[in-house]
Amino acid sequence: MIYILKPFFYPNTIERILNQLGRPFQVKYKEDFPVAHQINYYFIINTPQNIFWDGMKVAKSIRQRDDTGQLILIDEEPDYQVCFRSHLSFLAVLTPHQAQTELKEYLQNSPLH
Repeated sequence: MIYILKPFFYPNTIERILNQLGRPFQVKYKEDFPVAHQINYYFIINTPQNIFWDGMKVAKSIRQRDDTGQLILIDEEPDYQVCFRSHLSFLAVLTPHQAQTELKEYLQNSPLH
């Protein structure tokens, strides 16, 4: 299953890409949802400007519940050192622009294909 975890008013760019690929997905605004027992991809939006949403905390919560899930962090100004030191094993850390170009490649090479 593919999950998109994002703040409520974040633009729908990732959803549009997934719709173009014809992939089913679920959008979540909290990290406390039941996790399917299969290969899961989590696209986690991190927006430092939004004080009510911390993508790194969301990623940590997801990792604690799904240790085999594939986490992809999308951040406008990624701090790669913080991501590496978090030990959350991100599959990728992308900017929104990189996500638009590389998202299709990740999903086409995934076992979900």
